[in-house]
Order: sequence, then structure tokens, then C-alpha cells
Amino acid sequence: MDQNKRIVVAIVIVALLGAGATASLYYLSSMRGVSTSTSSTSFNGYPAGCTKPAGGFLIIASHLGWNDSELHGAGVTAGVVWPIMNVAQGSTVNITVCNTDIQAHSFNIEYYLSQPVNTIHPGQVLHFSFVATQAGTFQVYCEIPCSIHIYMISGQLRVLPS
Repeated sequence: MDQNKRIVVAIVIVALLGAGATASLYYLSSMRGVSTSTSSTSFNGYPAGCTKPAGGFLIIASHLGWNDSELHGAGVTAGVVWPIMNVAQGSTVNITVCNTDIQAHSFNIEYYLSQPVNTIHPGQVLHFSFVATQAGTFQVYCEIPCSIHIYMISGQLRVLPS
């Protein structure tokens, strides 16, 4: 192997090691402030507390995306939006998100829940509540790249003017 090929191979190895270290640090930093205890399972096979809030929305992160979005043909390239949550401006929005997948995901809504990254570990349930003050259409998405990421970036919250 000549000198130039060795340099290219070395650069590729360093880049891959750096990407792996960055991904590991991102994952570890996302665990701060999040309970890592294992949830008990309820009768329906979902984590305890994984129930639709009164007048709200239940979002399940599974191996098929948000609420089986893969089966609905969702994804940015497909142009299909899933799931869609419609609410009236000024109303309180209650969302429960459950992760039944073996991978960590995040749950975010543009404008409303965009900071910080809301990491949901396998078996974890998170509850969100906010007032829909701004009318418009807002993207529901996951920020953690995973094997089903394409099915977790095309949801919408539609806040209808009152």
C-alpha cells in the first residue's frame, strides 16, 4: 500500500472513531435528569402509565414509528403526514408518549417542545402539557437517528385559530 492510501485509510479510521465517540457522548448526555429505572408493564403490554390522557393524545414510539406510521405510508419522502393532532388555539394540549421500541427516541414539537431534546428511553413514558397559543401547523419529530427515523419526522400538530 502506498503512502497516500495509508493516509486515506488513517483519516477514515479516525473519522469513524470520532463519529462513534460523538454518538456515545450524545447518548450519555441525553440521559441526564431522566429516570433510568425499568417501568413495570401494564396489562396491555405497554409500560405502566401508557394511557391516553382525557381529551388528549397517546403517541406510541414502536418499531413501526409513531403510532405505526410506517403502516400508514408516512415519511418525508412519501409526503404522508402521520400522526396528525388537531387542537383549537388557546386549548391545553395533553400528550402521553410511550416508548415500546428497543431504541431510544425523542419527542419534539416545533415551537412548543423543541428544547431541550425530550429523550424517551425504551419502556419509558413521558407526559407533556402546554397551551396551544400559536395557531399554525407544527412538525412533530424525533431528533435521535435510528433504524426507523424516517417514520418519526413527519407528524403534525395543527393548532386551529379560535
